[in-house]
Formats: sequence, C-alpha cells, structure tokens
Amino acid sequence: LQATASGNPVLHFPVLVGSISVFHSLPGVAAAAGGLQLSPCTLSAIFQGRITQV
Repeated sequence: LQATASGNPVLHFPVLVGSISVFHSLPGVAAAAGGLQLSPCTLSAIFQGRITQV
C-alpha cells in the first residue's frame, strides 16, 4: 500500500499475521457426517454481521 502525505511517500508494512477459528455448540451437529460445514460466503456474512442468529 502506498500513499502520499505532504509530498512524501507513506508505506505500510503489516506486522502481524494470524488466523481465525470458528467454534460452535450445536446439539447433534458433531454427530452428523462431516460436522458443521460453512461456505466461504456464509463465513464472510457472519463476520460482516449480516448473519447474527438462527
């Protein structure tokens, strides 16, 4: 990412890399074949707040 401020270049360097895990507690889901499987679109909607509860 590059930007300019006062005519001088500004550089941004990420200093942290991490991962996110999703945990659930839904009765009967763990016993189902494959457990809980969410598509990338569904996970994105959850993190964006468009899906909040069932």
